[in-house]
Amino acid sequence: MSLIAIPLTELVLTAQDLDEWPEGTHPRALIAHCTAGQPISFSVPSLKRAVPISRHLAQLWLSAQSVTDKDTRYTTLLVISELMTNAVEHSGSTRISSHLHKAGDHLHIEVRDQGRTTSTPQQPLPVHHIKESGRGLALVTELAEDWGVETDTNGNCTVLATLRINP
Repeated sequence: MSLIAIPLTELVLTAQDLDEWPEGTHPRALIAHCTAGQPISFSVPSLKRAVPISRHLAQLWLSAQSVTDKDTRYTTLLVISELMTNAVEHSGSTRISSHLHKAGDHLHIEVRDQGRTTSTPQQPLPVHHIKESGRGLALVTELAEDWGVETDTNGNCTVLATLRINP
């Protein structure tokens, strides 16, 4: 297994790790070292099959953080799925990274690609004005308390979303 975990909450998964998931990587063991309040970062190859694995990692991390509210969990997993899917499908990146951290009653999600596209996410139309495909960012804007896009001088694009954690 080629998993690198330095520190233990910074995970780098390879295509082989994705192929062997979950038998080869023992996902619960990866998250077991997370303590309450400790963020997690993970990097995955830009492959469609990385999206459900990213969602699974986020789900395990939420449990380690004692985020038990079903609506908060569902919203978090939907947002991470949509942002990861957008990065995989639209960025042309070879790797996508994600960072989740909890601060008080808020959860912050960041998904970063390598910016290999000529466009960055913009404010979408309301969800009811969009056909089936292309609704992801519109859902994120409706579900998140706040969201935004940052690009750095290398063209890397980070989409951020902040969710309120329900008690």
